Amino acid sequence: MAEVIFLLDTDCYVVKGHVSDSEFVEACKHYPVELEVGEIKNDIERVYARWVPDSTGEYDMRMYFENKPKRGNFPVTVLEY
Repeated sequence: MAEVIFLLDTDCYVVKGHVSDSEFVEACKHYPVELEVGEIKNDIERVYARWVPDSTGEYDMRMYFENKPKRGNFPVTVLEY
């Protein structure tokens, strides 16, 4: 089963790994909003993420997204809402 990454103060669902649409919906059942595969099919993105220290002091770490794999990145599947 895919692993959900919970982010505070964000407008997106994040699942670790590049997963299928149905795996993404299954993993996001932990969120309070119900998702349907047909509704989100064109909105899901498979990108790469990286944890970096937060320079503002508000959080310990922040997640940044990129379209291409780079050193230190890992694959994620994202749906912005």
